[in-house]
Amino acid sequence: MLKKLITGASLSLLLLNTAAFASADKRRGKTSAKRTATSVKHIKRASDELITLLPGSDAVISIDSRRAIRESIPQLFAVNKPLLTTVNGIIAELEAKTRLDIRKFDSIVFGGSLAPKNEGDSSKKLVIDGMLIARSSVDISNLLTADKLSAFGSFREETIGGNKVYIFSVKRKTETPNTDAPAPKSETGKAVTAAKEIAEDKVDLAGSDIAYTALDAKTIAVGSPLQIGRAIEHKTSVDPQLSELITRDPSAVAAFALRTPDGMGNLVPVENDQIGNYVNSIRVISGSIDTNPAGALLNLNVTTADAAAANELFTTLKGLKDLGKAFLSDSKRADQRRYGRLIEAVQLSSQGSNISLKLAVAKADLDAIIGGFK
Repeated sequence: MLKKLITGASLSLLLLNTAAFASADKRRGKTSAKRTATSVKHIKRASDELITLLPGSDAVISIDSRRAIRESIPQLFAVNKPLLTTVNGIIAELEAKTRLDIRKFDSIVFGGSLAPKNEGDSSKKLVIDGMLIARSSVDISNLLTADKLSAFGSFREETIGGNKVYIFSVKRKTETPNTDAPAPKSETGKAVTAAKEIAEDKVDLAGSDIAYTALDAKTIAVGSPLQIGRAIEHKTSVDPQLSELITRDPSAVAAFALRTPDGMGNLVPVENDQIGNYVNSIRVISGSIDTNPAGALLNLNVTTADAAAANELFTTLKGLKDLGKAFLSDSKRADQRRYGRLIEAVQLSSQGSNISLKLAVAKADLDAIIGGFK
């Protein structure tokens, strides 16, 4: 169950990131733009503070959850109702597993440590020891009471630094694939199933317990007991470099920053040794998704081991961009020409050991892409 929780959270965060693309609509005019700007300013301050509450982490994700769920997701998937149903189903599954109504929260951050599984293990899995911190604009302290939590099963109660911590023991079991279950027919269903399988195959979790605590009347933390304890004691904090990267864009609906674990190339299913070397050379990855009335802006940044590695990776990426543009731009198919335009619009830059990628996507292209998913 705990692994499914993290898997579901990862998928939902990915969908929330994607949803940022459609959170702006020209027809709303200046009044809506002003309201959204005010909302972003308020939520971003809350997100910044939530990051300061995390213990030392290798990976951090920040979500403006109120804006994403109440505005971005409905607007983005308005052109594809079946896909909207799928997304809402994933959110509902996440809520059932975390026992939290995500819609009650304004901001959510995830922080955790990343490490390859024990040396000598052939599974090539990434072990995550993480936690979520969620904040609402209203008092939600009544969500974490012994009476409320008892409805979800047995738990033990501990006190850490004056905070009550409720801990559920989750029995891990090897699940036998249900071969009688019908395979998803839609391309979207197949993609979601494949993403879940990859996540469960490549990700393992530290420990088998899940803990809940209230950090204050409006803030709840959920995660491994070890990470919850570290957050309460607060003897460590997120590295300033990661904090700066994730808070760089004050209007982002979602942002992330992570320091890659050693041997990252061994965790990525690639056949080409050179690609594995590129992956291993990456030390930090960060990015954000911002929105505007014309569409959206995606930012992605990587920091490599040294300038030579960055130059080699940059040259390869630029070559792939030119190749993709050449193959798709003159295609007879409208969808391929669209992808050709997007590839051509990618802005690549390199300075020292840093590589940056920026991509602006017009709303018309977003609607065409999302509407094309079946």
